[in-house]
Amino acid sequence: MTEIKELKSQMYEKLIEPQEPDVPDFGFITALALFLEHKNFSSHVVRDNNHIINDLRLYGATDHLLDMEIPRNLPSNLRKTIQELRTDCLAHRMDTFKDSKFTDDLFRKAEDIMASIELF
Repeated sequence: MTEIKELKSQMYEKLIEPQEPDVPDFGFITALALFLEHKNFSSHVVRDNNHIINDLRLYGATDHLLDMEIPRNLPSNLRKTIQELRTDCLAHRMDTFKDSKFTDDLFRKAEDIMASIELF
């Protein structure tokens, strides 16, 4: 959680600084960071006798990816991975039953994407 707050802080500092015309707009990182904040929302996990029966974190998290624009200047393989994440999240956000492992795998994929982007 602290890492996400630090990343958001760095991101906002970068957005406040004047941008050169050739510097890409990484506004989509905000959407990814907000998506990842849902990872720690334990109140969105429905339990029955301490067994997880439905993980609703993906439903709310996916809202942050709906209108996210993927910068064209990212490497094509990274653009493809980001698009796959969004597609997987949208395809499964309304599923009646999702286990935490499935949802955690999608959050892990988003973390890997964030780690592969050079902000500065």
